[in-house]
Amino acid sequence: MSNVTISILMPVYNSQEYLKNTVQDVINQSYGDWELILVDDGSKDNSKNICIELQKFDNRIRFINKENTGVSDTRNIALDNAKGKYIAFIDSDDSVHKDYLKILLSSIEKSKGQLAVCGFKERKISTNGQIEELSRVFYPKEVIAIEDMKDLIMDFGNSGLLNPLWNKLYNREIIEENNIRFKEEVETGEDFIFNLQYFRKINNICFSKEELYYYIRRNNNSITYQYIDNMYEKGLEIHNLLKDFLKDMNFYNSKNKYILYGNHLMGVFSAFLNLFHKDCKLTLKQKKHYIKAIVNREYVSECAVNRKRDKGLIGLTALLVRIKNSTIICSVFKGISLVRLVKS
Repeated sequence: MSNVTISILMPVYNSQEYLKNTVQDVINQSYGDWELILVDDGSKDNSKNICIELQKFDNRIRFINKENTGVSDTRNIALDNAKGKYIAFIDSDDSVHKDYLKILLSSIEKSKGQLAVCGFKERKISTNGQIEELSRVFYPKEVIAIEDMKDLIMDFGNSGLLNPLWNKLYNREIIEENNIRFKEEVETGEDFIFNLQYFRKINNICFSKEELYYYIRRNNNSITYQYIDNMYEKGLEIHNLLKDFLKDMNFYNSKNKYILYGNHLMGVFSAFLNLFHKDCKLTLKQKKHYIKAIVNREYVSECAVNRKRDKGLIGLTALLVRIKNSTIICSVFKGISLVRLVKS
């Protein structure tokens, strides 16, 4: 496997229900010069044994077993063991098109690119089995120099295609030469941080129109349905990393700054709504104190003033921030959470 073209890295954790199907999608690929590295992160279900059996089934599959240390460390171990010219990431409970590798590889090699990006379908599966499918595509043109992404980077981000790992094909030489790895101390956004590191080191990006990856969001494992401690602070950390990236890349123009304001207000909206999740243990008094601390931040006020003419969720959040009344904000988001609960 020393001359393999693509290393596919798949972290595995408690994936026994979906793992075989996901790996079968890899085996069924129309392009065959790949290795699949399965790294089990101390699963408590039968995932480890399934990995062992899969490794016996196809000699292109390698299995690494380890204690539970989290997805960042798991991906780093997979990177350390990869031998391919290119790197692809696939989650163990998702699905891929049969030409996923073929099209991404063709895109990056035809254009002598350093990163290939494809579209994806986001499938939301509710507890009653109802499926909602959303297309995610961003295709400005086939190849774009990184400096020409200045006026496109925020549109790229808001399309949903910038953050993930699994809709991309990376050049392993760039990763290794620049020692790009996943930050193990980061709780959320490790994919995004990895991508920002990588984007700083490349000259161009190749885009494909095709939706080649199927990201499956289930009610029982979606972050949308989880309570997150200190959600605002965690989101702010990622937001500031993006802001620093834009400044470092000379992308911090008025258009991108304006979009950043809106993105941050959406983060504030999510943080307020998170306070009324059933698993939130804060008292009403503590929630009000938390809300006051956020709306009194200078940057949050700046965002609200600059997006005050917006409608929808951004406009609502901007209005509530400017009002600065924690009692009103609590009432509004308690109502929104009840509506969302009924709809779900």
